[in-house]
Amino acid sequence: MGYLIRMRTLCVLLVAALAAFAPIGGFGHDGIVHANLSPNGWIQLESSELYGDEIRIDWTILYPDSFHQSINLYRLPDESEITIENGEQDLISGNLNKSLEPGAYRLVITLMVGVDVLDTYIHEFVMPDPVTRLVHVFGSDGPIDDLVFRQTFPWSEEPLTAAEIPNPGKGYVTYAVEILPSGCFTMESNTYHFSIGGEVCADSAEAFIVQASDDTDNLVQLDAFYAYEDEEKGVLAGYLLLRMEIWGELKMDLYDREGTPHACEMYGEALYEFECELPDDPAYIQVDKFIQGVPAPTNVVIPMDDINLPENITVVDRDPRVNRIDPLIEFEDVPNDTEFAFYKIMPAQDSYWSSGIRYIPVDEGPYSFALENIEADHYDYRYVAIQLVDTAGNLYAKTAEFPIIDKMTEQDARIQYEDNGMEALHESYLPDNPSFRDIDWTEGGRAGTVTWTLPDTGEYALTAYDLYYSDSNQDPIRGEARVYVNHRLADTFEYMLEDVPEGAAYLEVVPLLREENQWTYQDYYGDSFFIPLNDRVTPLLDELAVDGNPVYPKPRQDGSSYYEYTAAWNADVAVVTASSMNGVVYVGDEGPAASVTATVYLNEPVKAVSIRVGTPEGDWSSEYDLVIAKEPAPDAPKLASLIVDGREIEPVGSLYSISVDHDASAVAVTASAGADVEIELAGVRQFGSVEAFIPITDDEMSLPIRLYDPATGREAEYVLSIVREVPDNLVLGVLAGWFDTGDDGYVYSGVPRGMTAGRLKERFVTVSGTVMMVRDREGVAVSDDHIVQPGYTIELIRGPKTQTIRLEMLSERLKSILGLPTDSPLAFVHIATLWIHHPEDLNGDGKIDSKDARLLLDEMD
Repeated sequence: MGYLIRMRTLCVLLVAALAAFAPIGGFGHDGIVHANLSPNGWIQLESSELYGDEIRIDWTILYPDSFHQSINLYRLPDESEITIENGEQDLISGNLNKSLEPGAYRLVITLMVGVDVLDTYIHEFVMPDPVTRLVHVFGSDGPIDDLVFRQTFPWSEEPLTAAEIPNPGKGYVTYAVEILPSGCFTMESNTYHFSIGGEVCADSAEAFIVQASDDTDNLVQLDAFYAYEDEEKGVLAGYLLLRMEIWGELKMDLYDREGTPHACEMYGEALYEFECELPDDPAYIQVDKFIQGVPAPTNVVIPMDDINLPENITVVDRDPRVNRIDPLIEFEDVPNDTEFAFYKIMPAQDSYWSSGIRYIPVDEGPYSFALENIEADHYDYRYVAIQLVDTAGNLYAKTAEFPIIDKMTEQDARIQYEDNGMEALHESYLPDNPSFRDIDWTEGGRAGTVTWTLPDTGEYALTAYDLYYSDSNQDPIRGEARVYVNHRLADTFEYMLEDVPEGAAYLEVVPLLREENQWTYQDYYGDSFFIPLNDRVTPLLDELAVDGNPVYPKPRQDGSSYYEYTAAWNADVAVVTASSMNGVVYVGDEGPAASVTATVYLNEPVKAVSIRVGTPEGDWSSEYDLVIAKEPAPDAPKLASLIVDGREIEPVGSLYSISVDHDASAVAVTASAGADVEIELAGVRQFGSVEAFIPITDDEMSLPIRLYDPATGREAEYVLSIVREVPDNLVLGVLAGWFDTGDDGYVYSGVPRGMTAGRLKERFVTVSGTVMMVRDREGVAVSDDHIVQPGYTIELIRGPKTQTIRLEMLSERLKSILGLPTDSPLAFVHIATLWIHHPEDLNGDGKIDSKDARLLLDEMD
C-alpha cells in the first residue's frame, strides 16, 4: 500500500516532529555552559546565557584572600563602553543581568588587590538579531483582522510585529512574525480559534502550520502521523502526535471509500499509539474529541490517498569525509499539484529536539536547499522524509523516504575498522546477484548502478555498506561512500556510481553489522565482496519484468546468470517486458525493439522463455534464459523435499534448479511426498519416496517429477532443472608452453618450429565436450598434419560458447625473454644464454634435459 512505512522510521520521525514546539536544549531556554578560567586561574566563568533580549553571566572568584573587582562592558567593534546600572550587576555573587541591543560585546572582569591587578577575564558574546518565523494559517477566508501574536518569553504586553502575506487560491494566509531567536509567542483572536494551544518557540522551527476555525474550538494540533501495516495482526498501526489547548478524551476511526468507519484503538497521551481495522480501500482517518461524553469531529483528517510524491529527488553529501555529512536536497514539484499547499521536509535527525523541519510551498520548484550538517555513525540510518499538506492544512499519510549517502571520497585507503571498535565477522554475506549496469556506452567511460538483493544476516542487523574502488589486484584506490541500509523500503540495494575513476576494476563492498541485546551491543565488519566494473560497449539486458514485477538475475558459478519468476497456480498467461538501453530485444518471437512486451502462455508448469539482445543491425551479443514456474495448486499434492547429491533444493513455484560442475556425468535424486502420494521420477513410480540416478547427457536438462494423490484424484507436476556450469575459459590447463588469460585476451606461447596442428592440440586440456580447431591467418581451419605458422589461432567451441586463442611461436617468446627485437635472428650465443640462465621444460615431460636443448637449438636462424 502506497502510504505505508516501517516501524523503525516512525520513532525517529516522531521525535523529530516534536521539535516543532520545543526550543533547543529542552523546554527551558538557550543555554551554553562554560568552565573557563582566567590566565592566572583566579576567575572562573560559570555560565553565559541568552534569556530573550537579556544576557545572564555568572562567574566565581577563586582568590582566597581579600580583593575587590570591577566589570566593564564594551560594544564591538568600536569599543564604546556600555553603562552598567547597579541593579544589573552583583559583584558579591558575581553576576551580570542586562538587556542589550543586537550586536557583539566584550565583558572584562578585573580582580585587584589594592591598586595591583591580580587577574583579568575577558568574555566576548553576541546578542543575535530578531528572526522571522512564518505561520501559515488555514481555514480563514483571508487575513484575520484581530489576530495578535503575543510574546510570552520574555513576556511583553506589546504585540509582536507580524506582516500579512496573502496567498490567493492556496487556502492559507502567511504571517511573518518578528521575534527574538530564543523567544516564544501565542496566537490570540476574538473571532477565530486555532489548533495550536499554548506557546510556540522561535528556535524550534522556521515555519508552522496552523488550522483555524471561526465556529468551533474543538481543534487539535496534529504534529506527526506515521503508519505501517502490521502483517502479523492484519491491522494498520502507527503513531499520532497531538496537542490540545484543553485536553480531553479522543477517539479515532479509519473510513473506507464507502464511508464506513473501522474502529481504531488509541493508547497514550500526546504521543498516541494506534491500531485500526484495515479495509481494502482506506480513504481517511478522522480524530474525534469527546465533549460532555459525546464524540465530536475535530479538524484532524488524515487522507490515505495514494498520491504522487515529488519527482527526481536527490540528496547529496558535499563533505568528502566519512561520518561527516553536509546534505543538499534537490527535487521537482509534484505533477498536477493544485490540491497541495506545502511539502513537509523531515531531515535526518541526530538529537531528540531539532529545528530542522521545513515547510516548502508547492509550485515554486525546482527546489535546492541545504540541510543541517550531521555527524553520523554507521548504525544511524539517515534519510530525508517528505510528506504533503493539502489546501485545507491536512497532512497526508503517504511518505517518501530517501537515504542520505555519506560520501567518503577523501578516504585513500580501507578504513581500519578495528580502530573504531569493530570486530571482524568472518562470514560471507555475499548477495545472490550483485551486478553493475554501465550506462556510459563510450569506450573507457563508466557510470551506472550497482544492484543486489539484500542477504539474510541472521542475528546481526545489517546497518550499512562501505564502498571502495579497487584495482585489478583488488587493492583499494579510494573510498566512494557509506550507504545506509534501508530494510523498510525494499529488499534490493541500489547505488549510482556517477563516474568510475580510471584504473578501477572492481567495487569493493564491506558489510557493516551490529549485534544488540538488552543492555549492550557490538559492531562488526564482514568479509568484502567485489563487483567487476566492466566497461559496457555492447548491448545488454537492462530491465526485465513479469506481470509488472521486476525480475533480477541470479548468478551461476561460471559467471553467467539466469532469471526466475513464480506465477500464480491458476495463471494462464504472463506478460514479459524486457528492455535494453543501447540495443534491441527479442522476447521469444516478439521484437526487435528497445523495449518489448510479450504475452507468454503458461500451458506448462514451467515455461522457458528465450530473450536475446543485440545491436539494431541484428548482431546478437547476449542471450538470457527466463524460467516462469507456476505455483502448485492449493489442493494439489506437494513435494515434501527434493534432495540432489545430498543437498536439499528449495523450489521457485514448481521449479527446482541445481547447478553442477562442467564434468558432472550423473546426479543422485531423492523425491519425497506424503506416504499416500504416488511419485513418478525417471520412469520409476513409488508411493512416498523415489530415488533415481540421473545421467547428465546435456548442459541443460529438465526432468519432470509427477505426483498423484489417489484419495483426491489430484495431480501435480514439478520440474528439476539441471545446468552444467561451463566456465568462460574452456582451457583447464596446458601440458607444455605458457597460457595467459590477460587483459589482451587469451594467448598461448611456446609453439616450436615445425609443430603440427595435431601435436599442438595435444598440449591443451579443455572442458569436456569442447571442439578445438587451428585456423590460419585467413581464419580457415587447417588439418592436423598442417605445420603451425606465425599468426595462426586456435578456436574452441562448446555449444554456444566460443573462445579464440592467439598463438605465439617459441622463438617469439625466447626473443622477448632476451629483450631482442622481433626481427632479430636467434644465434647460438642466444641459445646458450637461455640454456644457462633460463632453462625451461619446453616439451612438458616434467624434466629439463637434452630434449629441451634440442628444441632450443631448432629455433636458431
